[in-house]
Amino acid sequence: MDAGLPAGGQGQMVAQGLAKGFSEAPPPLIEARFACGGGSTVSLAVRMSIAMVLLVMLTAAAVGTLIYQRAVAGSLPLAMANLRSHAGLLAADLSDYVASARADVLVLRNMPGTESAARLAAGLPIRPDTRPLPQLQDQLAAEFDAMLRAKPYYLQLRLVGADTEGREILRTDRSGPNGSIRRVRGPDLQAKGDRPYVSESARLLSCEIYVSPLNYNREYGELEIPRVPSVRVATPVYGETSQALGIVVINLDMRPILKTLPVNSLAGGTLLLVDEVVNYLINPEDPESQFAFESGAPVRVQDRWPSLGEMTATDEAAVRQIEAPDGRRYGAAAWPVELGGFRRVTMLEVVPIEVLLAETRGIAGSSLLVGGLAALLAAALAVAISVSFARPIRAMTKAVGSATSAKVGRLPVDAPGEVGALARALVRFMEREALLGAIVGSSVDAILTKTLDGTITSWNPAAEQLYGYGAEEAVGRKLDFIIPRDRLHEFEDIMSRLKKGEQIRTFRTTRLHKSGRILDVSLSISPVRNPLGDCVVLERKSPYGLCSDTMSERSHMFVTISTAPAASNAAAWPE
Repeated sequence: MDAGLPAGGQGQMVAQGLAKGFSEAPPPLIEARFACGGGSTVSLAVRMSIAMVLLVMLTAAAVGTLIYQRAVAGSLPLAMANLRSHAGLLAADLSDYVASARADVLVLRNMPGTESAARLAAGLPIRPDTRPLPQLQDQLAAEFDAMLRAKPYYLQLRLVGADTEGREILRTDRSGPNGSIRRVRGPDLQAKGDRPYVSESARLLSCEIYVSPLNYNREYGELEIPRVPSVRVATPVYGETSQALGIVVINLDMRPILKTLPVNSLAGGTLLLVDEVVNYLINPEDPESQFAFESGAPVRVQDRWPSLGEMTATDEAAVRQIEAPDGRRYGAAAWPVELGGFRRVTMLEVVPIEVLLAETRGIAGSSLLVGGLAALLAAALAVAISVSFARPIRAMTKAVGSATSAKVGRLPVDAPGEVGALARALVRFMEREALLGAIVGSSVDAILTKTLDGTITSWNPAAEQLYGYGAEEAVGRKLDFIIPRDRLHEFEDIMSRLKKGEQIRTFRTTRLHKSGRILDVSLSISPVRNPLGDCVVLERKSPYGLCSDTMSERSHMFVTISTAPAASNAAAWPE
């Protein structure tokens, strides 16, 4: 503080921390707003709300992601097991479709007239009481007709001779008009000795059953049109000799089951059926590949799915994840099926992994939605809490900003916790500020403040009277305009000592009046620091601008000019 009055004055007063305008608002202790882009400001409540909402959202996102990952990781094995079970159910349907023919072919073989008809057709001796062959054929034809009516997916029922020619002894099929049942007679009966189901069945024991590969039906050595996928189930007919007399054959029409299986596959998946050499029997993705081996250009499953080819090599049901050539991940189940307990085919079901997990992801999505709603509620609560918390701080900021007006806002001194303690401390500070401001403003001593580079920051009424300059003329100027040229070295020495933290209690020198006359003064000078060591900002409205040149020094000083003699005692009040 640099204060000066003519020597012989009546007293000296040194007051630290205040200058002209101490009735103005004290410096805001809490900065409730911060600078944002473009000069805009964001309130403390908004900042707290943003921080709390971000915390809630990040927490919800982290927890939701963890739950989702755990759900997917835990549900994939279950989804794969479900895929395997579903393939097994479809395989059971196919197996059951053929299994009934196994029982029926034994029933037809064991009918009383079957062996007799086969013996008569082979020209072997028969018992005297045996009816003629035509009657036996009529009897068996009636039985065949009844079974075809009861089993709509049976295509043909036949009794075939077991000799090398393999001519049909009796045949009932669905070759009548509009697929009606018809008994084939005379020249329309065919020789089937070249067909594997005849030659191989003739070598079986009486208790054994032959099941042909699943392929297209042939008539007169040519593929039947329209193409009819079929399976032949056959068993030999033995008499008293060890040589087969004939063969009972059931042709199963496989079109119904081959059409039904793909329809019953898992949604979004693909069902495939391959034979023993992995030729396609069912392939919805490429119908032309189905039974392509019948035209001499077989298409096998490993051509499209190499991993599936490996899965068909085992006799056990299997499930695994595979990768298609396009890089897409699939779940695949392979289930071998023994048709009639004899002929093997393999059921394959392939489903994209994302489809397998669709239900799980739907559940996870619902969980995330619920979590998101909970997060929004928590965010709203966080905003309410932040606004409630910032309200007393805003009240204190408003009170500080209106400290120079006649009416000061009410401070939340009764608030609990740190906010109340801060409000009470602010009230005490403002009371002290107002008291010191009143003392300095009404003092007869000239009191001014300046920065360490000599820029005047405040100028009280007594200084106006002493020097003749108004506050608007002095504030912001360098102090050297009131220092005689021959005293400038003193000013530089004083500045050097103040930077070291020294105080100058009493110093006699001269100053210049506005009129140009010389004033003898006695100075008392002290640097002022706040408790943090930072500069004390006296101009409340733009604190940083006033100490921009002194921030490295972190100090202000007051200069008090007193009317007391140089030997007068100085008194100082700490801020």
